Amino acid sequence: MDKNAAAYRVPTYVFGGFWVRAAAAVIDGIALNLILQPLDILFRFGVQRLASRGAITDQAADILIGAFIFAFGTTFAFLYYGVLQPRWKTTLGKRLFGLVLLNENLEPIDWKQGMKRYAMLLVSTLPFYAGLIATAFNPRKQGWHDRAVGTVVVYQARLNVMTHGIPEEFDQAA
Repeated sequence: MDKNAAAYRVPTYVFGGFWVRAAAAVIDGIALNLILQPLDILFRFGVQRLASRGAITDQAADILIGAFIFAFGTTFAFLYYGVLQPRWKTTLGKRLFGLVLLNENLEPIDWKQGMKRYAMLLVSTLPFYAGLIATAFNPRKQGWHDRAVGTVVVYQARLNVMTHGIPEEFDQAA
């Protein structure tokens, strides 16, 4: 075999930009709401039924409903983004656009990194979404949450391995 015909692997990838990630986040929000809304309606119905029977006050019913929405919604979102996203390397919205979430070495993240990323995502939204808007201006298209935990979002279709002949500077026999 010719020494220059030997192959080496060069990973190529394209980072997912601000607008495609924003669109994916909207789709994820819709998907989460499709799951959470029926549960919210059932819980509201049960609590309001208790209130109408006099078992609890209307004010207590409102507090219970608000607490349930916050606690269950936050827990479900943590599971979706923190556990399922690392397992699948993507979310439903990202999958529709062909995006995957990886660490900076282009390897899958673990659930700990996924949980940290979601927690930092919440922090990134606090100052008027500045941490998310930063994605548009970063060369690697990383928001604050990505940089804090060392993740990148790339297009799956472009995350491929190309084969080339070995350049002479890498040839050991030369």
